Amino acid sequence: MSVLLVLSHEEDLSTSVKFVNGIKGNIVHTSSVLAVLFLFLRLSRRWHRVCAGFQRVERRLATEGFNAVSFGSYIRSMTAVFILATFVVEMAVDAVPSIAKMMENPRPFDGVGDFVEKFYYESFPQMKIIPVYNIALVIWVFWTKAQAKLAITYTDLILWAIGAAAAAKFKSINKKIGELKYEKMTEMDWRRVRESYNDVVVLISDLDRILGPHVLLSYAIGLWFVCGGILLLLDSEIDTLKRVYIFLSMSFWICRVIVATLSLASVYEENICIRNSLHLVPTDYYGDEVHRFAMQACHDDLGFTGMKFFTVTRSVLLTLAGTIASYEIVLMEFNR
Repeated sequence: MSVLLVLSHEEDLSTSVKFVNGIKGNIVHTSSVLAVLFLFLRLSRRWHRVCAGFQRVERRLATEGFNAVSFGSYIRSMTAVFILATFVVEMAVDAVPSIAKMMENPRPFDGVGDFVEKFYYESFPQMKIIPVYNIALVIWVFWTKAQAKLAITYTDLILWAIGAAAAAKFKSINKKIGELKYEKMTEMDWRRVRESYNDVVVLISDLDRILGPHVLLSYAIGLWFVCGGILLLLDSEIDTLKRVYIFLSMSFWICRVIVATLSLASVYEENICIRNSLHLVPTDYYGDEVHRFAMQACHDDLGFTGMKFFTVTRSVLLTLAGTIASYEIVLMEFNR
C-alpha cells in the first residue's frame, strides 16, 4: 500500500515537474515522512530523559531563587495555530484543484457517495489500480495523508517549543545576574549561580544530542520543497489553483522555519547575554568564581545544532535564503 501511495502518473509532464511532482518527488516526500516518523519514534524512547532534564533544572532554579518563566498558554496557542494552519493550507487548499477538476464534468453526482469516490480517485489517481473500493479504504488513505502533513509540521513545532523552553532557563539566570548586588555576593553565592548555569548547559547538550537529527532533517525537507515549489511555480503546465496551493504551502513552511529558527537561536543569544552580564561585574568583586563562570560562558559556543554540522543562529535564515536563491538559479538553468 505504501508503494501505491508513492506511484503517480507522469504523462505529459515536463522534466522539472517529473523531478519534483512525479515519481521522484513522491519518493522524496514519502521517504521524508518515513524519516520524520522514525525520528519521532526514536524521540519517544528518549522523551523521559527530556522531561527529567527539565524537571531537574527547574527544581534547581526554584531552590536557588531564580524567577520562573511560564508560557504554557503561549505554547498551547501556537500549537493550535500550527495544527489549524496545517489542515487549512495542506489539506483544504490542496483539495481545491481536485474539486475544481471534478466540477468540469457536466454529469451530476449521484449523491454524496459518488462525490466522495470521484474526489478520492481525483486526489489519488494511483489508487485506481486497486480493484477494491470502500469507505474504510478512503478514510485510511486520507488519514495517512493528514498524518504525513502533521508529522512534518510537528517537527518544526517541537523544535520551537523546546527551543523556547530551553532559552527561558538561560533568561532566568541572566535576569538573576542582573539583579545581584555584587558587594553582598560571596564566592559561595557565585558558585551556586555557576552550578545552576552548568545544569542548564548539561540540559541543552542532552537536548542537542536528542534533537540534532530533527533539526537537520527539518532544514533538509524545507530546502527540497521550497526549491521544488519555486520551480513548479515557474512551470507553465501547472494550473492556477495548483499554483495557489504551492505558494501557500511554501509560505507556511517559511513561517514555520522562521519561528523554529528564532526559537532555537534564542538559546545561543541568551548564552551571549549571560557572557555580557558577567563582563559588567566590577573589578573589585571579580573573584575566582566569577572568572571561572565567565571563562566557561565565553568558551562554550552553546546552542542547538544539526548533528554538529551547523549551529542554529539567526544567520542560518540568511544562509537558507542564499542557498535557495543560488540553487534555484541552477535548477532553472537545467530546466531550460
